Amino acid sequence: MSAHDGTPMGRLDAKVAVVTGGASGIGRASAVKMAGEGARVLVSDLDEAGAGAVASEIEASGGQALGFRADVTSEADMRAMIDAAVGRWGGLDVLHNNAGTTDVAVMGADADLRDMTVERWDHMMAVNLRGPMLGCKHALPHLIDRGGGSII
Repeated sequence: MSAHDGTPMGRLDAKVAVVTGGASGIGRASAVKMAGEGARVLVSDLDEAGAGAVASEIEASGGQALGFRADVTSEADMRAMIDAAVGRWGGLDVLHNNAGTTDVAVMGADADLRDMTVERWDHMMAVNLRGPMLGCKHALPHLIDRGGGSII
């Protein structure tokens, strides 16, 4: 597939994507792949340096990206994350709710409900459930404005 001037087009050309948990693992791979398909990508993570490094990697490959520090459990952070993408690129087309609690020590401690603390449960629910809800809450108006989009 190519544009009228013969330049190659990606499946996500001119799209704007936000990836939470984008500093490593699946989030990093998703951000890099989306950018490779032409998306402008906001890479979000608690690890600000890691998010910035992925954004720099994308830009070094000719893409457009922004590293952004956000805590998915914070509504203010999630609103600011979506607003940063929309403010920079004029809209939003894709939200990848990738961030999740994957720390081995935390996951191991969650294996036995008899020993799980309420605080650990609340944190896991905040990251794994509230985070995606907040992302969707703040992304949906922009996706609707664009006539649709994707939430992953």
